[in-house]
Amino acid sequence: MADTSLSNNASGPSASSETWMVPITEVPAEIREILENYSKVPAGEVLEHIRGIQTRAYDTYPWPCIGLHTFLNLELRQHPIYTHVLSLLRSGGKFLDAGCGLGQELRALHQAGVPLSQIHGADLEPAFIDFGHELFRDADNWGNRIVAGDILTSVPDYQLFEGKISVVNAALFLHVFGLEDQKCAARKLISWLKVEEGSMIVGAQLGVDEGARELMGPTGRSAFWHTKDSMEGFWRGLGEEMGLRWKRVDVEVVEMPPEYMTACPWPMEGVKGIRFVVERA
Repeated sequence: MADTSLSNNASGPSASSETWMVPITEVPAEIREILENYSKVPAGEVLEHIRGIQTRAYDTYPWPCIGLHTFLNLELRQHPIYTHVLSLLRSGGKFLDAGCGLGQELRALHQAGVPLSQIHGADLEPAFIDFGHELFRDADNWGNRIVAGDILTSVPDYQLFEGKISVVNAALFLHVFGLEDQKCAARKLISWLKVEEGSMIVGAQLGVDEGARELMGPTGRSAFWHTKDSMEGFWRGLGEEMGLRWKRVDVEVVEMPPEYMTACPWPMEGVKGIRFVVERA
């Protein structure tokens, strides 16, 4: 899960911005396991391997997810719906990570036993996809299952997903857009879902505890951050607009990790994490 949008309107901070760059001092155990067992990176080389990728990726496109190394977080495993997601995928469902960045969630699912043929990713930046292959040393494995393009426009590769995905992951994704572009992007995510009961969109993102509003987001441009209530209304409204019924629209507020709050150079007062699940009836 990466804090990168799939939109060409989503320019990140300038490459000279150093405020986001926090040195990696410790590798999360789950990522270390993937790099050692899947990618075959020697244990003693894992930290420097990651640091090298982080530096070059940040120089290319200095997003917070790179500088604050959230590209090493496996957010999906922390989501309450994770066990159910695994069950759907192990039963043959397809998964797509929107704004996949370097693709850590994709590799983690594969390591959890989901076949590569059922796992897909999409991101704006082709360079992030390439850096992901370099990080995980698997460029020959994924074929065209991780694709690049602007979700706010017509992308032929994205049309291949329509009506075929059981689980769309939209983590640290929608919050980088203004409200109208959020709606445009979310309509596309909904169009990718299989037209069957139980297909779902899951995610986690930054929000606020009260007063949903447009604000200057961490990338230096206007973004809309939701409250719990506005996030629920957002999905219910899109369901009504598109003529589909939701079996559930679950939204919960979670506290942000203290280390993330400390590292971020923009005001974090009132900022919360928001997790959601929307499931087709």
